[in-house]
Amino acid sequence: MCREKKHADDFRKGKLYSNRISYFGDNGNDLLDGVILISPNVYDFKLSCNGTNLPNLTEDMCAPAELRLNRVQNLNIFCMYAIHTGVFDSIGPENLQEFKKHLEIDERCCDAFGEYAVIVHNRNEYFKRVDVAIRRNGFRRRRDLVNYFDSNHQPFTSVNCYNAAFYKRDTFKYEREYRIAIDSGKTGTDPLSLEIGDISDITSCCNSRDINKTIEILLPSDS
Repeated sequence: MCREKKHADDFRKGKLYSNRISYFGDNGNDLLDGVILISPNVYDFKLSCNGTNLPNLTEDMCAPAELRLNRVQNLNIFCMYAIHTGVFDSIGPENLQEFKKHLEIDERCCDAFGEYAVIVHNRNEYFKRVDVAIRRNGFRRRRDLVNYFDSNHQPFTSVNCYNAAFYKRDTFKYEREYRIAIDSGKTGTDPLSLEIGDISDITSCCNSRDINKTIEILLPSDS
């Protein structure tokens, strides 16, 4: 979803514009975006200030430490809304309307992200072109759905992985976000514009508020 028609057109031309995850933490709606939570019960913390070591830090900590690791903050993040089946294992007449309601986009997304929507019709081909462009540039990537956690119980995250880039508070669960995290190997705050080639053959553009009106689910006929 985009606020400007030009941005939607650029995406269909194959330009994936992605900010660093540090941008979302500083300027986005989730200030904990990309934050790693470290438990003092798992790691032994040491803190040195002006050459003076502070003793018994782990024992004196009253809560887990919130850290922003450079290797996570430097990731470029391309964000999308994902329409998926969620917890539904099967669809039938008994839960058809409930499933249709599940697929509908929350109006808050239209308000927050803009009136222009680009729908990707061929997910596999889209990701294939993204992966080819990432390898061609010598980058690394991870892509996945965002996990939404209880705002009062942030999960502990290993310092050895990029998991922090895929966790957000459940306050933002309505966003149903899917992320492509790109590791360019470069530090800084500058965004990345990845050229994946024209994708107008597998996408279409519409008003974001019209998507729910067009959702139709057809069950197979018994005959």
